[in-house]
Amino acid sequence: MIMCCWSASTGTGLDASRLSFHAAGPNRVNPHSTQTGYGNARSMTLVASLSPNAANHANLDHTVLAEHVSAIATPQHDPTEMLELVRVPYREALNLALRGAIMQSTHVASLMLGLSAAGKISP
Repeated sequence: MIMCCWSASTGTGLDASRLSFHAAGPNRVNPHSTQTGYGNARSMTLVASLSPNAANHANLDHTVLAEHVSAIATPQHDPTEMLELVRVPYREALNLALRGAIMQSTHVASLMLGLSAAGKISP
């Protein structure tokens, strides 16, 4: 099984097609995904929509669990975004987060919520 879980920021300053998970999510892991090179997910589930800081941010980070994903193409990067794909086994990603090697808080939250939704960790 291949699992993908990521945050997609939406909100102020982005085009209308990215204002919700339902619009942005499928563009990340769809059958013709150009940004990631992955597609053909058998299922996509919105796990959570979190605010990085609700006191002063109008955007949300959407955590999406895409299961049974295939590598289907070479990634074609969007010039308006910085996207780095790093593939690691889920246990290694968990260990990286637990020892502080993943420093962005919404990425750690997304990882934990995604692994829980996938049944890989439990509370």
